[in-house]
Amino acid sequence: MFVNKLDNNRRNLLICDQSVFYPTSGGQLHDTGSFEILGEHYECVDVLKVGKCVLHVLDKDLPEEGIKGITV
Repeated sequence: MFVNKLDNNRRNLLICDQSVFYPTSGGQLHDTGSFEILGEHYECVDVLKVGKCVLHVLDKDLPEEGIKGITV
């Protein structure tokens, strides 16, 4: 989870060690889907490839205390 500098410092970015979501690339739009994290439902509204990372942009902010080590 990271602060989104492009969206008023919202805590709505998620980077996973693996992803089944295809990021926007080559004119093809990103995949859509959702995550359930700590019992809360989050829609993935955008997927971006930045370097070797895939950023999942969520519809709402993640908890301030973080989610380190959580399996989704």
